[in-house]
Amino acid sequence: ALSGTTTYDTVDGVEFSNDVVLLELCLDLTDIELTNSSGDSVLSEDREVRQRTEVEFHESATETGLIIVRSTVLPEPSC
Repeated sequence: ALSGTTTYDTVDGVEFSNDVVLLELCLDLTDIELTNSSGDSVLSEDREVRQRTEVEFHESATETGLIIVRSTVLPEPSC
């Protein structure tokens, strides 16, 4: 089972246009836990808990006016 909350602490604007926003986020996965059916963690104790991620938003008829269309973990350097 997957539990916990993913947060972020830094945001860099990469691209802004009329209907596309592209951001680089530094995700913090410290609170995330993944367990098997016995309740044992399947995550390595030395896993990376911070991931540099690129997120693409498009204009949409949502409450925020944007919708996430793509999220990609970026290679090193980590954040």
